[in-house]
Amino acid sequence: MSIKKLIPAMGIAIILSNIAFPAISGAATNNNLIDNGIFDNTNTMSAAQIDSFLNGFPNSCISINSGFSAPDPTGYSPSTGYKYGNAVSAGKAIYDASQAYELNPQVLLTKLQNEEGLVRGDGIYGCGAGSMSAAVGYACTDSDTASHTYSYTNGSDPGTLSTPLFYRWGNPVNSVASTCVNSVSKAGFTQQLIRAAWLLKFGRIRSEGNTGWAIIKTNWDNSDDLSTCYGGPMTQGWFKRCPGEPSPTYYDGYTTIDGQSIHLDTGATASLYRYTPHLQSFSLIFEPWFGSTYSFTRNGINYSAVFDASFYFTNNTDVAKACNNDQACGFNHFIVNGMNEGRQASANFNVQTYRQNYQDLRWIYGTNPMPYYLHYINNGQREGRVATGTPAFNPVTSYNGINYTNIYSYSTYMSSYSDLQNVFGSKNDDTGALLHFINSGMNEGRVANPNFNVSYYRNRYPDLRAVFGSNLKAYYMHYLVNGQREGRVANTDAFVGISVRDGIDYTAVYNFNTYTSTYNDMKNVFGSDDNAALQHFVTFGMKEGRQASTTFNVFTYKNRYQDLQKAFGNNLPAYYMHYITNGKREGRVAV
Repeated sequence: MSIKKLIPAMGIAIILSNIAFPAISGAATNNNLIDNGIFDNTNTMSAAQIDSFLNGFPNSCISINSGFSAPDPTGYSPSTGYKYGNAVSAGKAIYDASQAYELNPQVLLTKLQNEEGLVRGDGIYGCGAGSMSAAVGYACTDSDTASHTYSYTNGSDPGTLSTPLFYRWGNPVNSVASTCVNSVSKAGFTQQLIRAAWLLKFGRIRSEGNTGWAIIKTNWDNSDDLSTCYGGPMTQGWFKRCPGEPSPTYYDGYTTIDGQSIHLDTGATASLYRYTPHLQSFSLIFEPWFGSTYSFTRNGINYSAVFDASFYFTNNTDVAKACNNDQACGFNHFIVNGMNEGRQASANFNVQTYRQNYQDLRWIYGTNPMPYYLHYINNGQREGRVATGTPAFNPVTSYNGINYTNIYSYSTYMSSYSDLQNVFGSKNDDTGALLHFINSGMNEGRVANPNFNVSYYRNRYPDLRAVFGSNLKAYYMHYLVNGQREGRVANTDAFVGISVRDGIDYTAVYNFNTYTSTYNDMKNVFGSDDNAALQHFVTFGMKEGRQASTTFNVFTYKNRYQDLQKAFGNNLPAYYMHYITNGKREGRVAV
């Protein structure tokens, strides 16, 4: 029979099991002492970090500073049992045990404190052989008393220790006069530690019905677990306790602990109750040292990068009040409502800062806050993106490879139009604002840059009006592509009417502004329609002798030159045309 199979199915009880612990607040409830994800996380601390942690307690029984060391757990097989190596630090022994059975080393540190006070050195039995022999309370049941005596004789006697209990300043401690440990092979720091690591992980896995689990890897052959039945409490579901059971049995997930009905929400919780069948102080030790026992995981996504329950409650008092500071409740609120509302739940992540810092994300996610949280979890943190501090908000100005900077500024666009400020500016929706400008704003003739006013640009350049007419967006794009490069002016108003019609340039005798300002009927009829005004001048104005230029008066011109009178008589348009084609060039005066 395997050494491990000597463990009673009823579990292991702490020596102080007669102390009643209150129901635990926060994430760790009596139903959920610790999440599986945290319980199973082997990467929380290295051996050196564990030793440094222990050295932080001046009175620790197992720190390097206290001269403590212990045999290193090196392997297991069904035929030989556990194997041990040379003396190593407690950090190394704890780390190796946790790696062997794929358990969070912080769980073992918590149990070492929980059972015998060895981490802080404040246990009622001190730091001697008695407390070290029962370091994690393994094989000490409620009915056991400190009545066992073991000594070390190098394994020559089956009733004696085959490995030292521990070492102090390099000297082996080989005997214990009084211990609750009910078997000699289980007495000693590492002897306790490695068995606890196995039992805790075994209970975690098997309480969820996985009868095919066993650690089988280099130096660790736990293949006998594949034929071992599990006698502890079960989580909810249809499970087998023993590998050979013909069919699963339904378990409701409830067990009775110290007279209370407890629902086992996680396999890790079931394992801790199997190890110590009493209400737990586990999280009261774990959380102040290592943080929440709740992994804040939903649908396979770990939200710890963006969610910290204490921060969430401190900065969202309405949630704290509604949840009565229950972290599981707070986390559920964050998932269902908090992210959609853009609430900050961690000092390390502010969704508004993250959103404003990165244009590429704003183009993808817009103003919907939730995807930003998920992006940071899945990619942003790994990419080194910044999600705290003052945001470096740089509004977008480019879309589909076109940079609109010369005709568009987000701040100008928002400050110029209250309707846009209400829709886009109130949410810092720079991508939405730019798309509005491209798809609607230019067509509406909106001003989005102090250096470009489409009305001014259109008024100033008749050549553009001749090409683009009333297509306002075309003027924006012309300035963007050509106009600025050509030195065209677009920020001051100066209407320049056309003066060319049917291939004839009437500039010498015609100016739109002069024509419409001189004759109110022209201004009233044509307004800014320079095409119609020029057509009127050519068709009627010249016949009527209207003056359309400050440098040409047809009657002055006619009266001044007898040769022209002989040639044209009273044909007034002929005088205009002569001045255009010859008179001006000849230096003739027309005013």
